[in-house]
Amino acid sequence: MLDYQHKRSIGRYAQSLKILDPHIGDLPLRQVHQGTLESFIQHRREQGMRANTINRDLTVVRRILTLAARLWRDESGLTWLETAHLLQLLDCDDARKPYPLSWDEQSR
Repeated sequence: MLDYQHKRSIGRYAQSLKILDPHIGDLPLRQVHQGTLESFIQHRREQGMRANTINRDLTVVRRILTLAARLWRDESGLTWLETAHLLQLLDCDDARKPYPLSWDEQSR
């Protein structure tokens, strides 16, 4: 979080990590993959969250795994992960349909 505190989206990243923590917070990075995230995805679906919202959280996990496999190094100079696990995002088939804005909505 400290490395990316300059980003405007840092608050959203923090929120995603807080939501994800009960589901994968106790797991080592090498055990975070599509299978271990299924309980998180199911839980968010039961809460009525749309696919795009869940994908935002999964994207944060994807970013962390990528950094752990490519950029972050341990004291021996090795990456934290050998490779980043592939995370498949959800299809956004539940997105709201576009519609023309009313004048009131435009002014807001």
